[in-house]
Amino acid sequence: MLRGAQTSAAPKGERVASAEVSTEPAALAAPQARYIARQPILDRQLRTVGYELLYRSGAANEAHIEDFDQATDHVASSALLTWGLDTLVGTRPAFVNVTGRFLRDGTYRLFPPERLVLEIVEDTPVDTTLIEAACRARDAGYRLALDDYLPGRDHDRLVSLVDVIKLEVVETTTEALGERAAFVKALNPDVRLVAEKVEDPVQFRACADIGFDLFQGYFFARPEVLSRRTPPVRLSSTLELFRTLDDPACSIEQAVGRVSEDAVLAYRVLQLAGSGAFGLRSAPSLQLAVVAVGLQTLRQLVLLAALGDQSAATESLLTLATTRARLAYGLAEWIHPAMAEQAFLAGLLSVADVLFGTPMELLVNPLPIAREIKDALVRGSGPLADLLSAAVGIEQGRSPHISKEIGDVQRLYVEAVTWADSVTAACR
Repeated sequence: MLRGAQTSAAPKGERVASAEVSTEPAALAAPQARYIARQPILDRQLRTVGYELLYRSGAANEAHIEDFDQATDHVASSALLTWGLDTLVGTRPAFVNVTGRFLRDGTYRLFPPERLVLEIVEDTPVDTTLIEAACRARDAGYRLALDDYLPGRDHDRLVSLVDVIKLEVVETTTEALGERAAFVKALNPDVRLVAEKVEDPVQFRACADIGFDLFQGYFFARPEVLSRRTPPVRLSSTLELFRTLDDPACSIEQAVGRVSEDAVLAYRVLQLAGSGAFGLRSAPSLQLAVVAVGLQTLRQLVLLAALGDQSAATESLLTLATTRARLAYGLAEWIHPAMAEQAFLAGLLSVADVLFGTPMELLVNPLPIAREIKDALVRGSGPLADLLSAAVGIEQGRSPHISKEIGDVQRLYVEAVTWADSVTAACR
């Protein structure tokens, strides 16, 4: 018996995915629940004009933040890689609390400028490097906000740079709130004021009379907690890829080689390539997706994935994905040479539904991959589905219906397993 999953292969015409993967607990990479909350921001006519995305570590509607940098990374990676902005906020902008490090690193550039408002949190130290980073973000088209602003502090130096300032209503008299609003408008007449933590209609009317433009708080809606199961990335492989990308001599081919070693990272690169930031409609190979994203953006994505999810994934399912990808690639070289790259990608994604705990159709339909790959993964149809079915058969020790000697097939399988094992070992 050749090494591999022990269930029967899917009949011709049926989708090849998790049905071929052993469901023993040791074989599955355990998808972990990720949480995020969103709260609407409304205008004076009570129309929703945006959402603030909030850190949540669990299902409880409360935030316990020990590390603000990690909380920012969690929200950013969840918005970008787990849900996608279209799912979370539709066409409206997302307001995200950011730290000085996030601004200075420029990680926000992974998002389209029109989709993001960068809220500088109140505890962020203001120095020359932060002001310079804020100016770079503005020059790149991003909007800035000050969260929980209080006059008379270092944050006064940022007032002229930002587009939005939030003032807390709770435990503040109407007179004091009016004075703060006037102070802000004197420094920056064009700034939009958000009344934050509005809890009743009396506060809403008072803030509207003062001249606030936008409103947020329990009076309108409590934060809505969302959860989704997603597999963690392997920290070691992610950091190894980051080191590769950090080398000035790194080539597209080297980057593609590293990305193709991890099914979760490959999915996320494809997801990013098809997002509004890049708008790639079709990526028949990982190489085109990496080219569309660019090495600098890929480097930021990899670091965000590592920082936003620091738990270790079970190896067996990821090893199976890389084995199947290599096996499908080799079979395609024999049968359909022009489809070898697509076959590799189909094999790599063939267990994505188990990895992410989400139906395959919901996972692959938004991706900018060829229709042939989607048909193979979702409908089990087309030549790529035949290649995947043959690969699964080989994993299970059955001879595929191709004009090759059994010895050639066994050597191909051993080479695929050896390659996948070497990839896994290198990532530990």
